[in-house]
Amino acid sequence: HKFFTDLSTSLIVGNSVRQQYLKEMGSYSNDLLIPGFYNINTIAGAISANEASYTVRNIAYFGDLNIGWKNYINFEATLRNEQDSRLSKAERSFYYPSAKLSFIPTDAIPGLKDNKVLNYAKLYGSFSRVGNIAIGPYSIQNIYTLAPGFPYGSLGGLTAGTEAFSSTLKPELTTEVEIGAELQFFQSRLSINATYYDQHVKNQTVPIGTSITTGYSTTLTNIGETQSNGEELQVTGQILTQAQNKVGWTVGVNYSNNDSKVISLLPGITSLSLGDRQYAVVGKPFPLLEGTDFVRDPQGHVVVDPNTGYPSAAQGLTTYGRTTPQYDLGVTTSVSYKFISISAVAEYRGGDVTYNGIGGTLDFTGSGYTSASAGRQVFVFPNSVIQTGPNTYVKNTNVNIENGNYGFWQGSAYASVDYPYISSGAFWKLRELNLTFNLDKFVKQSKFIRGATVSLTGRNLFLWVPKNNPWTDPEFSDTNPNSNLRGTNDIRETPGTRIFGGSLKLTF
Repeated sequence: HKFFTDLSTSLIVGNSVRQQYLKEMGSYSNDLLIPGFYNINTIAGAISANEASYTVRNIAYFGDLNIGWKNYINFEATLRNEQDSRLSKAERSFYYPSAKLSFIPTDAIPGLKDNKVLNYAKLYGSFSRVGNIAIGPYSIQNIYTLAPGFPYGSLGGLTAGTEAFSSTLKPELTTEVEIGAELQFFQSRLSINATYYDQHVKNQTVPIGTSITTGYSTTLTNIGETQSNGEELQVTGQILTQAQNKVGWTVGVNYSNNDSKVISLLPGITSLSLGDRQYAVVGKPFPLLEGTDFVRDPQGHVVVDPNTGYPSAAQGLTTYGRTTPQYDLGVTTSVSYKFISISAVAEYRGGDVTYNGIGGTLDFTGSGYTSASAGRQVFVFPNSVIQTGPNTYVKNTNVNIENGNYGFWQGSAYASVDYPYISSGAFWKLRELNLTFNLDKFVKQSKFIRGATVSLTGRNLFLWVPKNNPWTDPEFSDTNPNSNLRGTNDIRETPGTRIFGGSLKLTF
């Protein structure tokens, strides 16, 4: 509805009901009487069977209000209430609101209208809160399952799981404040978008280790609060226009910097293991990679045995850095000439570290780059020293490791220490390359075909990583894609994949 000619409003209210239901029943055997004939009637041995079912219901009520004044001031607010059956009755109902205010000075201020330099400007600020439930159905109460191989004949038995659940689990809440600006110059040939954000996440749902004397090895619980803040900048420029120069050239750059830290954990707890060598530490970036290291002198040189040349493992853990990238830089470009255009997307990520479990496995089998770097021969451990007295060390120049094969790579502390397999998580990657041929002018005289476009595409074509990472793509992780953990890998993952494709689009 419009008020006073210049005040426009709109209001939307709604309700949604979503229900998921799954029932699975299976019967199977590990032995077939006839190879390749999958029929439960022709099996050897006993038939195994299982059954599972779950129901999840989500009910939501929401509202969206928009208020605009002369198209240059706009205010939008939303409110949503969710009720989800995966949580207990006391915790399943939660609210999350949002609000955004924007102002377009180039429309509001007469002196900025028809400006040849700055032709568009928008300033905005927003607040939002989003709720999320990071558990599956029936994950708030401890359950019992059928115990396989129960030892008392046909008597059935149930067993408890090893993970403890809690009926007091709460939804994860993410609150974010954002301010930004959108600017366009020279008839929109140069565009700049800049944003600053501050985000807080409360009640993250994670499994934490507990003493097995409780009957459970892990407990699923909510932990404190984390904070992330940073800047995002996007600049796009049309350097050449095809209409004026026959050749069109556009370049875009986007950059983001993210600083994160842990605000609080559980009461009285300042450090918490998240598994896979990753920790949440109050006041530190989240999450941190901590692992074992070699014994070192005060200057950081590795101390080796004067007889064997082998290093030894130090006590305690060393903090190596965060496992989520701090810096992200993307570069896009496109060039067009006549009916041909080519575009590319490249990206850099850095400021993080990765534990490469795959490296230890490759060294164990003798197929790794590092285990073959010395030609299977003895060598002086790089950057090492020998202790000659209390707090006295001399550079090691002639004490070789005593065995350049299995004895060193698996028989010494090298194999049990995390440090050799921790690398920078940085990389440059050519994300996409696309070559397009617009053949419209060649087919437009046809009676049937009005347009034709042929495209050739390649994705993840090239990867560049630092020298201390001879193993794999740092983006690959052996954790669940929905997990909060990153920065670890092993041999269970597949190698990075190049993708080549093509397309033909015809208009009739």
